[in-house]
Order: sequence, then C-alpha cells, then structure tokens
Amino acid sequence: MEITNYIAGKLVPELLRQKIIYIDGADDTEFINIDSVDVKELNEAFALTKPYAVDVKLSRYAERDVKHEFHLVVKITPKMPQELYNNFQYDVLFESEETAYRDVIPALGRKDDFPKYYYSHREKTRAVMVLGNFSYEGWKLSQSRVNLDLNHILVAVRELGKFHGECYALKESNHGLFHIITKSFRESRYAMDFDEIYGAMLKASPKRGTQAIRENHELRRMIPEEFLQKIEKLSEDPWNYFKKCVLPVEPLATIIHGDYLRNNIAFQYDEKAPHSPIKVMMFDFQTLRYASPMIDLAVFLANSTGTDVRSTHFSFIFKTYHEEVIKTLMFTLKKFRHEIDDIYSYENFLREYARMSMYGYIIAAQFLQVLHDPEEIDFEQMFAEGQRLGPDFFVQKAMKAGGEVVNYELAGLIYDMYKLHQKLGIELE
Repeated sequence: MEITNYIAGKLVPELLRQKIIYIDGADDTEFINIDSVDVKELNEAFALTKPYAVDVKLSRYAERDVKHEFHLVVKITPKMPQELYNNFQYDVLFESEETAYRDVIPALGRKDDFPKYYYSHREKTRAVMVLGNFSYEGWKLSQSRVNLDLNHILVAVRELGKFHGECYALKESNHGLFHIITKSFRESRYAMDFDEIYGAMLKASPKRGTQAIRENHELRRMIPEEFLQKIEKLSEDPWNYFKKCVLPVEPLATIIHGDYLRNNIAFQYDEKAPHSPIKVMMFDFQTLRYASPMIDLAVFLANSTGTDVRSTHFSFIFKTYHEEVIKTLMFTLKKFRHEIDDIYSYENFLREYARMSMYGYIIAAQFLQVLHDPEEIDFEQMFAEGQRLGPDFFVQKAMKAGGEVVNYELAGLIYDMYKLHQKLGIELE
C-alpha cells in the first residue's frame, strides 16, 4: 500500500509537473487533471527490483470526457534495512540503467528497439525508474522460465549478437565517445563483499553439479575426476572469481548487458503462429558493464536453455550468434566481410566463450534452483531468517531446491564445458 500511495500520490504528479507525461497541444497555463492511476505489481519471483504496471489517465479541463492514457512500468526498490540496501548496490544498479537509456542506446541509434525511458530518481534508501510498458506493444516474456525451445534461443542470440556488434562498431568508429561512456561505468554487482548467507550458498551450489556427475556412472566414466576437482577449486572463492572474469580483456571487451537471460528479454510473436517468436527486446540494464561479450552468452545459455537442446544444437546456436555479430559490423561500418578484423573470428569468440563458461556455470548453480522452484523473495524476511537460522540452513536448502532436474542441468553444463575444452585443447580457467 505504501508503494501504491507513493506512485499515485507523489510520483505521477511529479511526472506531470515536469511534463514527462503530458497532453500534446496543452499549453503551460492549462489545467491537466489526473483522472486515475491504476497500480499493479508485476510478479516476477527472484526480481531484485519490484516492477509495477502503472496505467495513468489524464484529461484537459476543457475536454474532461477525452482521456489520454499512459502505460508505464515503475521499477522501485523494495523496503529493506539500510545495510541490505547498500549491499545490493541499488544506487549503482539504477545508475547503470540510466547510463544505458541515456547514453548507450541513443549512441547505437535504435531507441525504438528498447523500452521507452521516461524518468529516474535515486535517494538514500529508494531508487525509482519509469519506463514504457512494452506489453501494450505486443511484447511479452516467454511462457517458459527455463529450457527455452530452439526457436526462442535463436531469436535471443541473434538480438544479442546484434547488440554486441553495434557496440563493437561504436568502439571502432567513435572510440572517443565509447571511452567516455565506458569510463563512467561503476561496478554494479561485485564491488561490495557478499552477505554471509548468500556467499555460503554461492560457494556450495557448484558442488551440486560435480556431485551429480560422480553419482552418474556413465558421466563419471566420461569426465575425469581432475576436471571436477578443477571446477570445485575455481568455485572455492566465487566472488573473486567473478571479479576476475568481469575485468575487460582486449581486444574483445565491449559494452555488454551483464545479465542477459530469459527474465530480462521480451519476445514478439507471429500473429499466425502465436508460439513462434520473431523479435526480441532486451531490458533491465542494471548490470551494464565493459567486459567480455561471452559473459552475456554464457549466462544466457547456462540459465535459460536446457541441456537437451543446448548440447544438441550448440554449434548452430553459437554460429547464429557469431554470424549476427559479423553481419552487424559489416552493415554498421559499411565494410565487406573480408574487411572485418580477424579479432572477431569464430575461433576467437569460441575460445572466449570457453573462458567464460565457468562464470555461467557458477551463476546457474545458484540461480537454476530459483528458476525451477520459484517463490516470492521477501528480502527483509530473508535477512531476518538468516540472522536466526545461520548459513548452514540455507546451504542445505540450496543443495536440494529445484530437485533432480537442477542436478541434471548442472551435470549437463559440466559435460558441455568438458567437451568444449577438450575440442579446443585448452584448460579450464
């Protein structure tokens, strides 16, 4: 109720006062009436920031029967203790998204392909962002939270390849602007030390996959114990491992989404084939960063695809992504294929993907359990329970949540990593 009152009683009037929402043709002296503000929470379990669908109706004093509608999404931080608010780095998360909408997307030259940005505001313990509600334009989340089918995967990786290609083109054609934008980025996820409970879960969860391998006679015979031990060693200090992975390494570093997975992308579907996606829109740029593009692809494939489809079609999926990068570079830079620099070769990208595959696996080890067993997250309650029950309780929960399907998927990710590293003749790092 408190948030609803804030949106209806304070935020919407402020948007009208600043003419962020307004009636075309009305002059400064004309009285504009707020006829109604309808606020509905959008329930996406595991979302750090609470999103609300807000429908506003305005009317002019001289034409009260004519309603002018605005369909918005308001992202607002949940109520929580100051310590937890700071630990989640909400100020930086919202700053990163502001940078995406104000600087990066306009520089790419296709604002209409992303959510419309209206407004943002940050205070000591509250951050707010107002975007257009793209569901009114036919965009929607996929029905499946996990294990997207091949059609959804291919459309998603094409859009990702296009975004990365455009960012590479900006880096090459306007390096000064690119440098100014990326220089402003602040670390939005790994600057603070993690909470004790989350840290314990993050450290323990990767062992679900290695344990599942050891308990499967066929997989245990195919994957050496040394490989499993290397996974466990690399995930002993996951936070510092993440910090190392997100450091930009040239020449492939570029602007990336940072959290590209199913719950941060929306699809448009063919009217004649309502289950066939034709376009993708990415949103939620709170972890925007300058880093390896393979962080985006590794996170997407580890968390939003399933073993059965990913393992069978990996080469096709990866080639689809890479081809879109090359086509976008050719189109944007107005070059022929043979003029595109060799740094963007398929082999370089595949090796970079292998380097980032462990990053995607550790994220999945902690996140797939939530995706397969979603429940509404009350951060204030979780913080209180953590103080009362201690980390061991949550570690035990993390090792079981989601059931056998999570064990199967994590084992599949390890198998895929092993095959790729064997194919390329490189060590897991």
